[in-house]
Amino acid sequence: MTFHQLLNDEHAKLQRLKANVHTRMLSEYVAKIKSAWRPKSKIFNGHHRHGSKSGDEDRVELFYDEYHHEWTTRDIAFKGYVFKKISDLLNNNKI
Repeated sequence: MTFHQLLNDEHAKLQRLKANVHTRMLSEYVAKIKSAWRPKSKIFNGHHRHGSKSGDEDRVELFYDEYHHEWTTRDIAFKGYVFKKISDLLNNNKI
C-alpha cells in the first residue's frame, strides 16, 4: 500500500468518525428538547355522514406545529418544533 492510499484510508475513517460525532450530538440535542417539549393539543369532534359509519362520532387529538403554524399529528408537530429550535439557533448565530 502506498502512502497516498494510507492517507486516503485514514481520511475516510476520520470523516466517518466526524459524522458519528455529529449524529450523536444531534441525537442528544433532540432527546434534550423532546423532554422539554410541552405541545399544545386540541380535541376535534366530527361526525360521519356517509357510509357504514354514518352517525358515528370521531374524536381526534391534534397538536400544534410551531414551525408551520397548523394543527397536525404529534410526530409532525414535534418535527416542526425541532426545526424551529434549530432554525432559531442558526438565525441567532449560537452555533
